Amino acid sequence: MSQYRTVGIVAAIVSVSLSACQTTQIGSPSSKFDGIYAFSYTCDDGAGFSMSSKWDGSSFVVRNGVVSNNKAGAGRFTVSGGSRVDDTGAIYISGSRGNLSGSRPKTFVIQGNLLDQGPKYKITRDGKTATGPMTGSYGGKQMRPCVAAFKSPKKLPAARRDGNADTLSIMSKNTTTVFDLLADKGTQVPVKVVLANTQQLKKNGLAIIVPSSTPDMDDEEYYASKFRKLGLATAVIYGAGPRYTSKFSAKYTSDVIVRDVAETISVLSDELGKPKKIYVMGSSTGSLGVFKLAWTDLRAKYPQLKQVTAGFMVNAACPDSYLGNWDNGTPIYALNGVDDDSTPASTCKTIAASGMVPGFKSLTYPGAHHFESPVYGPTEMVDGMHILPTCSINYSRELHTQVKRRDGSDVWDTREKGFGKALYTWLGKTCVKRGNLQGYDKRGSDLMWGDVNKIVVFGGL
Repeated sequence: MSQYRTVGIVAAIVSVSLSACQTTQIGSPSSKFDGIYAFSYTCDDGAGFSMSSKWDGSSFVVRNGVVSNNKAGAGRFTVSGGSRVDDTGAIYISGSRGNLSGSRPKTFVIQGNLLDQGPKYKITRDGKTATGPMTGSYGGKQMRPCVAAFKSPKKLPAARRDGNADTLSIMSKNTTTVFDLLADKGTQVPVKVVLANTQQLKKNGLAIIVPSSTPDMDDEEYYASKFRKLGLATAVIYGAGPRYTSKFSAKYTSDVIVRDVAETISVLSDELGKPKKIYVMGSSTGSLGVFKLAWTDLRAKYPQLKQVTAGFMVNAACPDSYLGNWDNGTPIYALNGVDDDSTPASTCKTIAASGMVPGFKSLTYPGAHHFESPVYGPTEMVDGMHILPTCSINYSRELHTQVKRRDGSDVWDTREKGFGKALYTWLGKTCVKRGNLQGYDKRGSDLMWGDVNKIVVFGGL
């Protein structure tokens, strides 16, 4: 008797556009169905190829409603941003699966509801039949039908935290553009902040960790653990979850991240006292929020940002140019892997050399994207989405954004064309590409965290 928990699925084809991970059936991520799900996955490989199992020994992991893969076994599955489970049990997973032959990874999609029961689908090829409670699709230019099943989930291990942890709810706002942020305009939204080591806040200082481009916070919890080893209190802002729809969207932006940081500083200062020092770290999209902490106009609107001692942009998503007013009172450090082809260090070197952002330093280390985090496996090619290799981000004196294709063929200027969904649709068609190197590099990681330690302990490099 099969012990698989059944999930009803409708096959779909992944688009490489910005909206690839959005479906009308799936709501925002919810932690209600969190767990580690083993699975079976059988696909019709087409005429002359019969059917084959695509299971690689791994499991899908649902944490805070966001789906990833634990890379166990052969570790072939790479899950795309936007894969999630909502509070009704509706699930959507998309991504790529590598091949031992080294050929181009194939695309896969899974969609359904974790509460559905009973085998519902079957595929037949050359007189053989495979059935399962899930269906999906798999392939390259042509997608093939699949059946699959999830086992009842195992409990997630406890999050990696040191010391006593408390959860705080702050009331922030959806300030999705810089002009919304300057006007403090946007709908209110509660945001969870996980605190630890708070007894060290006034004595040694505080490290605030902001999200990247998805609600998966494993990296961020790891970053916090490194700061706690330096004797700092930590505040991990879970700001992506309440707004997340896809990896790049008009609802979750770096301007929202800045608003969350300002509110976190205010609330913690009021409730626990003013921190001795404040460090802010963020990766990828979060790093762009860290970059904006030194914008003079934003510091005038939110004076609490002037309390930030230093900012760390990990996997730094740097603009090519910034012409606005810059406050050099807070040093900003861009930390990139030298082989990162998703958030390349070259853009950070360009803006550091411009002379427009004094106190900004670009540092590089051995490794590629996410070189700093052991959450990832060895460096390999993954099917991640990125913008900066194709398009540059530029900020005008009035803080409008110009996104330019690097080949000069197109440009989006928010002064003329505005922000919002239209901008992100254009980004998806014009700038978003897939495929980059990603993985943990111990030497690069050790060097980076060594520099972070020096900056915290000695005040700089």
